[in-house]
Amino acid sequence: MSSLILARAVTPLKGRCRPRSRSSIRIRSGQTEVVPVATPSFAPEDALSVVFQVSNYGAPDADLTIDYAFFRMDGTRRLFNRTAAQQLSDEDLPPPGAWDTQAFAMQNRAAAVVPAGALLSSRSSSSDRLTRATATGTVAFSVGSEVR
Repeated sequence: MSSLILARAVTPLKGRCRPRSRSSIRIRSGQTEVVPVATPSFAPEDALSVVFQVSNYGAPDADLTIDYAFFRMDGTRRLFNRTAAQQLSDEDLPPPGAWDTQAFAMQNRAAAVVPAGALLSSRSSSSDRLTRATATGTVAFSVGSEVR
């Protein structure tokens, strides 16, 4: 599992990649482009996207479970919100390569559901039934009205 990325945009690519501006950081893998946020801060009207790459999962007959939990950080770490687990199978994932498997997992949430001024942490976990491997990553971010 890669590091968690807070993303401004996640776009499926069609055809060849266009030249990119040196002023913007973009991550391209297969047929997907991820544009990370410049700072880990969101305005209430923003969409909050957490993206990461899962590699070397069991395939064929893939069976991944992805969990997302959000924690409020105000002196102690308290569970704020949890999403329903994502179940990913061969139909949801790219076909395996000769030597490895890799795919992006992503969760979108409206930042407006988070209280303004909150410092939060997102924890994502990936569990693979076939390899019996589990990986967890965290990333911190804030939501506020003066953000940009």
